[in-house]
Amino acid sequence: MTEKQLFGVVVRGLGVWFAALGVEKIWGVILLSFSKYANQAGEYPIADTAVIALIWFAVSYVLIRRPDVIVELAYSQRNGQQPLAN
Repeated sequence: MTEKQLFGVVVRGLGVWFAALGVEKIWGVILLSFSKYANQAGEYPIADTAVIALIWFAVSYVLIRRPDVIVELAYSQRNGQQPLAN
């Protein structure tokens, strides 16, 4: 396994970790929705938590499904090549 392939595995692993964080935030939304203190004092913790969960899921999707772009960005400058022009 080359170091480039190992870096791709690390990127995918980070994607799985971010997905787990998103699941944790969604679980928080579910628990807050059943709590009687969910919208106390005009705050909206459910909406804030849901937005954070969506961000975690978006980042995890990119890291899991498109790690090749991140790997090429990391290794293109090192080898003297030009960055991707997609």
